[in-house]
Amino acid sequence: AKVNVAIDTQAYRQGRDLGLASYCRLENAVPLGLSGASYARLCPPQIDALFQPRYQVAHAVYALRKEVRDLDERTESLERRMREASRREDERLRTAGSDPERKHIREEADDERRGLRNELGETDRRLHRKRDELRAAEWDLANLR
Repeated sequence: AKVNVAIDTQAYRQGRDLGLASYCRLENAVPLGLSGASYARLCPPQIDALFQPRYQVAHAVYALRKEVRDLDERTESLERRMREASRREDERLRTAGSDPERKHIREEADDERRGLRNELGETDRRLHRKRDELRAAEWDLANLR
């Protein structure tokens, strides 16, 4: 159904301009980036030239912090899976009826743990790289001019 509502474009533009004037302050660029919010480049070009680089550095810090958190969680998950694999091996060994069966259980558990250790090592290397990148990005953020 149609509603007879007149659009006041002048009031809209005034409100938009006021909102952008508030939003496009340089001191908002870093908090916006650190929050992970997106920036749609709505600021006027003369402000955007200063706003965008600050936002990008802060957003890079946000993204790297998230990656480090995710890798930390992945490490914890892999370590938990290693412990669970050892517990499962112990339980299976207790109920094994023969030496060949015990040998097979140990080999399976060793293979599983080897795979988990490899993945843990790769995750640890990625975590170290991301922490180095994060330190550099935080340094860049602290030294913005």
